[in-house]
Amino acid sequence: MKKVITTTFIMAIIVALSASAWARPHRPAQIPNGSKFQCSNCHAVPNPSPGNGPRNLFGQEIESNFLDVVNSSGNVQWGTVLAGKDSDGDNVSNGSELGDPNGAWTIGQPAPGIFADVTNPGDPSSVSAIPVFNHNAPLEFNLGQNFPNPFNPTTTLDFSIPVNERVIITIYTMLGKRVTVLVDEYLPAGHYIATWDGTDVFNSPVSSGTYLYVLQSGQERIVKKMLLMK
Repeated sequence: MKKVITTTFIMAIIVALSASAWARPHRPAQIPNGSKFQCSNCHAVPNPSPGNGPRNLFGQEIESNFLDVVNSSGNVQWGTVLAGKDSDGDNVSNGSELGDPNGAWTIGQPAPGIFADVTNPGDPSSVSAIPVFNHNAPLEFNLGQNFPNPFNPTTTLDFSIPVNERVIITIYTMLGKRVTVLVDEYLPAGHYIATWDGTDVFNSPVSSGTYLYVLQSGQERIVKKMLLMK
């Protein structure tokens, strides 16, 4: 009898540990682009056991308010509310950090946004590669001339938007063929700079020539030219 009880107790522990180990690692697939940071999306220290480290601010937000069941097997309820929050306090919403500013993504859909631009919604030090500058200056929809111009192989350009908006900057050949998408993010109103390294969407260097760069936000659109000279 004692042996049976002991065996049952051990089996119960194994089942519980297995359930706990499974419960959390499945959650990255329940947020957009969750595969980039995996368990680190929600946990400050995901190792040595995945999903068992202390939760970061995004993980705490989910645990408190955005699980369908409040236990280790609960599923993340991604949507407009969670996307609109700024869990880590870095002035960028969870949705903007994960490439889905409006919270429209659902499980099974292709990952939204640009994977390289995805940042960690639970880590305030994880920020976009596009820095903000001169934030107190008057704002208008504007696209500056790239500098240097001509350039080889890297150039920078500045732009500003007066309202919170999705911003897309695309590079085209003079024949209208898309070369790459430089920016595709939901950004707060402000002044920004972006850098192009002279490569296409496959990270292959492009040839010398004149290229168009197009800023689009809402109904606004500005087109300018730049010259790559090798």
